[in-house]
Amino acid sequence: MWVKISQMTPEHSYLQIEAELERAEQFRRGGFEGRARVCARRAAGWAIALYFARIRFDILSKSNYDLIQMLSRREETQVPVKYLCGRLLMKVDEDFKLPNEIDLIKDARDLIGLLKNTDNGEFYMEEPQKEILLYGTSWCYDTRRSRALLDKNNIYK
Repeated sequence: MWVKISQMTPEHSYLQIEAELERAEQFRRGGFEGRARVCARRAAGWAIALYFARIRFDILSKSNYDLIQMLSRREETQVPVKYLCGRLLMKVDEDFKLPNEIDLIKDARDLIGLLKNTDNGEFYMEEPQKEILLYGTSWCYDTRRSRALLDKNNIYK
């Protein structure tokens, strides 16, 4: 089933995306985990296409896999989004399985939620991290480097 997301209103598009995630859940309940993964990735790709259209980013590919890769490789993409993209891009093993802790349907829903919660392409988290505890020593190069990065981005004070 091919849906041309770019010609829909965002409201209708998100209904299509939600319907695709529901299909993923149905496939999972029926024991078709591979099909569930395909639906989850497709829904994520559609949401990314909508996000790219909203920020006026030219899309060179219609492949959902490519769209997930493009989002994960953009310099402006924040770490939580890159993390979810990495999980969605994870390849199956020889038995066509992912590690047990990987739930692509949940990851797709989380990614879609982050993409919907943007304003002019700027991501924000609904519940921001309030505190970062950095363990290290003053003589350790990695600690100094990490602290400098956090200071530069006004994350650690």
